[in-house]
Amino acid sequence: MHNYTNSKCIYKYDDNISIVNINEFLETIPIEYRDWAKRINSAILSSINFASSGFNTTPQEILTERESICRSCDQWDAKAINGTGRCKKCGCSTWAKLRMATERCPLGKWEAVSVEDSKK
Repeated sequence: MHNYTNSKCIYKYDDNISIVNINEFLETIPIEYRDWAKRINSAILSSINFASSGFNTTPQEILTERESICRSCDQWDAKAINGTGRCKKCGCSTWAKLRMATERCPLGKWEAVSVEDSKK
C-alpha cells in the first residue's frame, strides 16, 4: 500500500493521472489560488490513504484524545465549517480528519493509527 503525503506528491491530470512533486505543481498555479490548491491536494491524498486502508476509522478512545488535543490547539478554528472545526495549519475539516485512522496532525501532536490498532 502506498502512503501519499501532502508535501511530496499530488495527483495531476495531463493525459493520464500521475504523481508529481507538490512544489513543482504549485509553481504552475497563480499565487492567489495556491492555498486552495494545497487544501484540495490534502483532501485528495487523505481520501486516497483512507480508502487504501479499507476505510479504517479511529477507535473512540483515540478519537476523544485527538479531539481534546485539537480543541486546545491555537491552530484550531472552532467556528469553521458550520461549527465542526478546521485546522488552520493544514486546512482540514477536523471532524473528518480526526475520524480517519490514516491521518496525522500536521504539527505532530498526534499520529496516524496503525491498521491493526484501529481494528481493536
